[in-house]
Formats: sequence, C-alpha cells, structure tokens
Amino acid sequence: MSEMHRALLLIEQSFREEPFHTLRMLYNKHVWKHVAGGTCSDKVISFVEMVSAAGFSATICNAFIGNQEIHRIARLTIDERVYFVDVGNGWPSLMPYPTDESIEYTRFGMTFRTVIRNDRIMVFHQSPGVKGGKEYKQMEILLTPRAEKDVMNDIEKRFDAENIGKYPFSNRMRFSAIIDDKFLFLRDNSLLIYEKNGLEEIISVTEDEWENTLLQYFRCAVNIPDDKEEF
Repeated sequence: MSEMHRALLLIEQSFREEPFHTLRMLYNKHVWKHVAGGTCSDKVISFVEMVSAAGFSATICNAFIGNQEIHRIARLTIDERVYFVDVGNGWPSLMPYPTDESIEYTRFGMTFRTVIRNDRIMVFHQSPGVKGGKEYKQMEILLTPRAEKDVMNDIEKRFDAENIGKYPFSNRMRFSAIIDDKFLFLRDNSLLIYEKNGLEEIISVTEDEWENTLLQYFRCAVNIPDDKEEF
C-alpha cells in the first residue's frame, strides 16, 4: 500500500470516527468530553497523533479564515512531498492540499480547489445548500507556517474571552461527519444530508430536537443540558 493510500485512509477515518462539533463552545460542560472530535484544534491534534504513530512526519499549523489566524490544520509529508490536511474542517475535505501545485476535486457533490499565489495557498469551497451554492474562499494557508509551539499556545488560548468570539460558529450548533456513504451536517436548525452526487435533503430541526437528531442520524448519544453555561 502506497504512502498516499495510507494517508487517505487515515484522513477518511478522522471524518468518520471523530465528528466536527461545537458542543464545548455551546455548553462548556462535561457533555463534550463524552463525544469524540470537536472543533479544528481537537481534530487536528488527534489526527497528527494518529498519523505520527503510523510513521508519517506531521505537525500542527494555523490557517486564516476571514483574515484571522484561527483555524488549525496539519502539515504532512507523503512520499517526500509536503501537503496540508484539513481534517478540522466541518466539510469533507478529504484530499491533502499539495504545496507545489494547485488541485481541484469533488466529494459528495461539493467542490474544493486551491490556488497557490506568492507565499500562500488559497482554498475555495462550493457546496449545494450553503451560501446559495456559490463558491467562496474558505481559508488561506501560509506555505511557511509558524512554529508548532506557537500554534499550540494559540490553541491553549482559543477559549479565552478575547478569542472565542472570533470563530464564525461561536455559540452556534455545528455537528458533521461521514456516516456510511453519506455526509451529514447539522447547522443550527437544518440537517443537510449529502450523498455521492450532492445534496439529497434538508431537514428542519429545532433546538429541542438536536439530541434526538444526533442519536438518530449520527448514532451519537449526547445528553444535552437545558441551559448553556457561559465561559
């Protein structure tokens, strides 16, 4: 099995076994500790540990969303080429982004593409059911990232009062994962269900139905508290 094949299997494993979710941001209670995954920081730390144990050279880096350095990704060497891997994205970004060429690919009917310009990689995303189906710039990645120790310091401070409000999903429900042959994303009061060819269904979900929705569709038992605790 080639290194790339092994890497792709580990990336998909992350999207299947560790959902992206904002439970800690929403509740700041023990509820989030009983659910695998989390936001980008939680997921990328777990991923780097996993691929490092599998023999890959990997580090944790920052990326920019809306000109703010608030996103975490992995820098991974595969077959002596350097890639960035975005397992902490709420969307199924299942292909590594090479640092030496632009790429474009489609998963579950949504498209990801990169443009390399000067010192950075720009990542664009287009998905039916989001932003009117129009493509938008998802993030920017510096080709020469900051030192990992600095990134880990940022992660430690991500829930500080001056940082928590910078996230676009702060205080909002986000829960996504690959389940069987579909990609599911609970965004606020909508459950988006994608199949191979694209958006299959949008189901309206009230806040009172979140707990049952996570159990029924994601097979994830979560005891959601009645109140939200402030940070």
